[in-house]
Amino acid sequence: MFSSLNNFRPVGGKLFAECKSAKEANSLGVTVFRSARVDKISAEDLTDIKNNLGIKAVIDFRDYKSEYKRHDGEKLLDKIGVEVMDVSKTVKNKEAIWLKNHDPLNTNEVRHCMIDLLGKIFVINLFLTDILSVWKRLVGIFLSIFYILFKMPWIVYFIKHEVEVHNLLKMYIALVDCSGPQINQVLKQMSSPGNLPCIICCHVGKDRTGVVSALLLSIMGHNVQTIMNDYHTTEAGLPPTHAEFQIYSEHVRYAPRNVMYELFAYIKNKYGSVPGYLESIGFTGPEQAKLKQLLTVKE
Repeated sequence: MFSSLNNFRPVGGKLFAECKSAKEANSLGVTVFRSARVDKISAEDLTDIKNNLGIKAVIDFRDYKSEYKRHDGEKLLDKIGVEVMDVSKTVKNKEAIWLKNHDPLNTNEVRHCMIDLLGKIFVINLFLTDILSVWKRLVGIFLSIFYILFKMPWIVYFIKHEVEVHNLLKMYIALVDCSGPQINQVLKQMSSPGNLPCIICCHVGKDRTGVVSALLLSIMGHNVQTIMNDYHTTEAGLPPTHAEFQIYSEHVRYAPRNVMYELFAYIKNKYGSVPGYLESIGFTGPEQAKLKQLLTVKE
């Protein structure tokens, strides 16, 4: 249905490419859609997601200054500007703070809001876990000195690479354990007036988007089996031969159900439950209840 959006579907629903209507795709009746990066969205598809799906915002989990800017595409969403959260200041001040000239937009157009899940906060928190070996932490400290002195972001690339090459489960555990403050802000943004229906995305719409989608489905009350199936649908949306996947390690090109099952087992073991995890990152019980109501389409 949307030829310029890869892997596009409602959270928990069917791929739009396999459906004749939005209603058929939206089997769970949700107000959040998921996708690969939106940089190449066509003018026709942008009009359709606004008028036919009522999309108000795209919440993008990539880094604006490096990852996003180096990707190709006309980036039609950004003609009116881009909202970019200053994650470090937001975490420090415990309220949403935006980069200069990238504040929230007052517009009826579809807004592009960026909240980086794999930035400095992620790297700092990762050093406090045992995901990285001791010697890799030492290399990371060395690279951090270069970042502080010369503003060379080698440390971020190094950490992202080291997490990726381990395995999918460790990558997702790292996201859960080390990107909690950012995930908290993503959920708070969804709960804010005027942000739903929305699209969530990253680069290929699988890992960062997959973890956040899984948490959203859990908030809605869906069981792990439904969540595993939604995650696995990515393989049909972005097959291993897809050009966007070729920059990744081979194991990252798949979405096996057991990875999501093991991630939820990890969350249960460490945090007691998904609500317990969300509480631990600052997204309270009342906020979870409010978002659960907002996520479901009112028929």
